[in-house]
This record gives sequence, structure tokens and C-alpha cells, in this order.
Amino acid sequence: MFSIQRSFRVHTSLAAALAFCAALATIGITSTQQLAAQTKPVSAPSAAGADYENRWDIFGGFSYSYFSTTIGHGHKTNLYGGGAQATAWLSPMIGLSAAVRQVSGNIPVDPIVTGITNPRISETLFLFGPDVRLYRKPRLTVAGNIRAGGTYGIFDTDLKGVSPNSLGLYNNQLAFAAAIGGTFDFNLSPRISVRAITDFQPTYFGSSIQKEFAGQVGIVYKLGSLHKIQ
Repeated sequence: MFSIQRSFRVHTSLAAALAFCAALATIGITSTQQLAAQTKPVSAPSAAGADYENRWDIFGGFSYSYFSTTIGHGHKTNLYGGGAQATAWLSPMIGLSAAVRQVSGNIPVDPIVTGITNPRISETLFLFGPDVRLYRKPRLTVAGNIRAGGTYGIFDTDLKGVSPNSLGLYNNQLAFAAAIGGTFDFNLSPRISVRAITDFQPTYFGSSIQKEFAGQVGIVYKLGSLHKIQ
């Protein structure tokens, strides 16, 4: 009888010990899982692509223009230079821009009796107008733009007193200018993009229309925020 009671007590103690060990193991596993969840690194937001939350775009880069006169048979040339543009975004889709472009180059003319064959000309444009983002993705942005303003053309730099009109060129003057085209941004990060601009760029020198085609390539830096931090 005594041995039966002793055996029962041993089994009871063993069962209690096993239950206690199981409880400790369960608590340990739960604690480990909670600690792992707390210490698991939180992935930072991806820095790739645009988020369209910036207030300002600042652009600078290389400029090109195909210039053609409309006096007589017309003279044609390629002009090269630089440009800058600032855009204030009113929303992720609509912005207002101010742009300046300066290009110059040599234009072939008939020498006649002057001996001048390839004088240098230049123009500086000041343009203003809206931009509309038509396609917005993290890596690529496509926008349309229309601008109007003025251009100052210098045509007598190498003429040595000869009248520009006698060579089929224009007198130095301020004229109307416009630009209608598209902007293509390859977004490297929320702050930096590579931009290409293509425009039909008519000007109005000498009471006639010059049908110019222009392009720009450069870098955009984005700053500010559309939403103020409260």
C-alpha cells in the first residue's frame, strides 16, 4: 500500500514538472517572437523615383535651336547655348514656369561684295506659361507646356557696319516668341531628374514668322513641399 502511494506521488510530481517545463517553453517562445517583431528592421521608403510632392522645379542645361530666316530665300543654321527654368507647382499636375534661353551660332549668307560669309548671330528668349503633367510615374514624367514671351536677337556682331538687311538678316530687335511642346523627366530620386524638352518655337523678327525648333537637355532639382507640415 505504501509503495502504491509512493509511486502515485512520484508520477504526480513528474507530471507537474513536465507541465511546468512546457509552460516555461511556451513563454520563452512567445517572448522570443515578440522581441523579434520589435527588433525587425523597418524598411525605409524607397528613394527611387518621384513622389510629386515638391513645390519647385529648378532646371538648367544645354539648349539647341534650329533657326531659319524668312527674308528672300532664307538662311538656316543651328544655334547652341544654355537655358534655365523655374516651375512653381500649384498641384501635382499643374504648374507655372518662367524660362530663359540663350543660343548663338554662325549663319551662312551670300558674300555679295562685303566678303562676309558666316556672321555670328544670337538670341535670348524669356518665356512664361503653364505646365501640365500628363503622365506621372515614379521613374518617368511626361508634361505638356505652352509659353509666350519675347526674344532679343543680335544679328550684326560680325558685320563691321554693314546693314544686316543687305545680307538677308534682321536688324537687332526685341520680338515676340512662343514655345509649344513637351517635357520628359527621367526621375533618379524624389529630388533629382534628368530632363529633355522639345518645342516648336516660333519667333517674329522683321514682321515675319520664323518657324524654329528647339530642344534642351539638363538636370532638374526639386525642392519645397506642396503640403505644409503642421
